[in-house]
Amino acid sequence: MKKGLKFVSLLLTLLMVFSMLLPINTVFAEDVNTKTITILGTSDLHGRLYPWEYAAGKADEKSGLAKIQTLIKAERSKNPNTILVDCGDLVQGNLADLFNDRPVHPMVEAINYMAYDVWVLGNHEFNFSLDFLNRNVSAFKGSVLVANIYKEDGTRAFEPYRIFEKDGVRVAVVGLITPHIPIWEASNPDRFKGLTFTDPLEEAKKVVKELEGKYDVLVGAFHMGDTAEKTATDGALPIAEALPQFNVIFCGHKHAKFDDIESSTGVKLIEPGTNGVALAKADINVVKEGDKWVVKEVVTKNIDVT
Repeated sequence: MKKGLKFVSLLLTLLMVFSMLLPINTVFAEDVNTKTITILGTSDLHGRLYPWEYAAGKADEKSGLAKIQTLIKAERSKNPNTILVDCGDLVQGNLADLFNDRPVHPMVEAINYMAYDVWVLGNHEFNFSLDFLNRNVSAFKGSVLVANIYKEDGTRAFEPYRIFEKDGVRVAVVGLITPHIPIWEASNPDRFKGLTFTDPLEEAKKVVKELEGKYDVLVGAFHMGDTAEKTATDGALPIAEALPQFNVIFCGHKHAKFDDIESSTGVKLIEPGTNGVALAKADINVVKEGDKWVVKEVVTKNIDVT
């Protein structure tokens, strides 16, 4: 009889332990097969390291990279699977050119300190000498991405993309720049000597083909606005319409602030304005289907500095 009671007691204990473990295992399985990748972005900071407009000699409290850093820290603490990009026009403006003779420009030092993953060049990065540009490109600790600039030998001047792996999810980030630097810098051809700027849409098509089978999530980081500027293909929307493979495109150049634009092909577009007034954020929710990660939802939002 005692042996029987012991057996029943042991059985009940095992059942209790099993019932306690079952929900935990179920939740764990759901977590394993569902992930969120967060992309954070800035653009057109134009030398605004602190919330101060030096040319005007006055404060601009709701702006600046220093305040953006507070937002970045908060977002990174929520999700370790985060990638941070800047979409160009970083070093020009707000009297920042006073520091151009330094080995590394203070704005580049700042984004290094903040551990930016990607810097996409903007047209104002070409307002100075190529020596200045190359020096700061070399100093950046992340990846400088520009797919549509070529050297005289026919090779790309910069990396066209980078593939990040975040908790098993492959995230490809593609960089593009407005191609009109030779027009805007026509009086200073040495600033782009030996460089050719190609059509952004045609270059995007090449890169997407190069990336086939290599990514789960495809992100654009463009120094271009949402709409076309001088040609039919120099905006993010024309690229999004032609290449629905992109899940989200971070824009710049236009100094616009939006987080609710979507192409007819389902590609989300976001731009955080200028001078560090907001941090662009895209949460990309992916689900494991078989041996692949599939994007199920992209949620875009600009987070204002305060």
